[in-house]
Amino acid sequence: MPGKTGKVRRFQLFFHYVADSVTGPRRQRVVVGIDGCQAPAGKHCGDRAGSMAAARPRPVVAWMWGYYMACLGSFRRRTHATAGMHVLGPGSLAAVAAIRRICRCSSMVITLVGLVTLGAAGCTSGSGNSSQSGTPEKASIVVGAVPATDTAGLYIAQQQGFFAAEGLHVKIVPIVSAELAISKQLAGGYDVTLGNYVSYIQADAEQGADLRIIAEGSVMQATNQEIATLPGSRIVTLAGLRGATLAVNVQNNIGTILIGSALAADGLSIRNVKLVAIPFPLMVTALKDHKVDAAWLPEPFLSTADQQIGARGVLDLDEGAVTGFPVVGYAVTRTFEQRYPRTVAAFIRALERGQALADSSRAAVEQATKAFLGVSPQTAAVMAVPAFPLGVDRVRLQRVADAMQRFGLLKQPFSIGQMIG
Repeated sequence: MPGKTGKVRRFQLFFHYVADSVTGPRRQRVVVGIDGCQAPAGKHCGDRAGSMAAARPRPVVAWMWGYYMACLGSFRRRTHATAGMHVLGPGSLAAVAAIRRICRCSSMVITLVGLVTLGAAGCTSGSGNSSQSGTPEKASIVVGAVPATDTAGLYIAQQQGFFAAEGLHVKIVPIVSAELAISKQLAGGYDVTLGNYVSYIQADAEQGADLRIIAEGSVMQATNQEIATLPGSRIVTLAGLRGATLAVNVQNNIGTILIGSALAADGLSIRNVKLVAIPFPLMVTALKDHKVDAAWLPEPFLSTADQQIGARGVLDLDEGAVTGFPVVGYAVTRTFEQRYPRTVAAFIRALERGQALADSSRAAVEQATKAFLGVSPQTAAVMAVPAFPLGVDRVRLQRVADAMQRFGLLKQPFSIGQMIG
């Protein structure tokens, strides 16, 4: 394990490379995508570090990848020393802690690259575009957001006053799902919505909603979303889900992709399971009252179920073809974006400050979820959190559209490019 001197030296090198990348003669935008990962069950978080690309590779990209792999290698050596093997038991607390340590390395890389991106953009912007600066045209906006840990970046931006600093008064309204909120958004009831990409793509491809994805919200991480059952349930493996009732917040949506991918890897089909639509906040009660046999639970509902009813995880959904899958993002209508460009720009700036803080400070995430979701301090302390990316990664989001076609949620190929950029 590297000593303190080695760590200090790595950080010194990092900042030299950042300075070179941002202020050097060839300023390039660094993009990190957790894209196309096809890690099998039993993967390491390092397998989903994704591709790092730039128009012309810069030294900072190579260094960041090297730092991440060094972190991973250091962890594997520590794991070998403490557990006697590289693969820990699936029910082991050490395994959970191990995975989360690796994921912190991954989160750090994502956050640092995002900050480099923002810094480079700031250095090359010059005097700025009139549509990206100045007072927002619409100071008071309503944001409809699915209440989950994935929303922490938004909550932090509100809690820390980042929106207010941009001249925005933001009202956050909880929604069940983006699918149910889009019609209200199209009618002007919401200015911005935060929901899963499947709903946005479906609305754009099938209804001509003409939505624009302006920012990413979260990327799934290990133990952040699981299929869970009651203690003593007959369902102990995926095979036990055949013929069972499984709670999802909405049918024919992102749950179909995440659950369907897991089942397919085990030789089963989503048609072998009966999906029941239940809002996330009501799933713990539904499990307790035996209204369903199992439930798809993201955080903080997963940890809440564990603490309140002793729920037992059957499978971590962050595996295989959906490892590091993009879950939620922020969308506006094209009309709103064109009518209020300074408002949208101000919202994005404030949000990305919240995202960066969420990805670098677990304490900030815990504080925000306690305040906005009403979770207990005990739940906040143990819940697994997703990654909170900056910007919009076209390659990463295209994975969603491709997966939708695979599972029959789209009739033909869809290019995510028409909703971003």
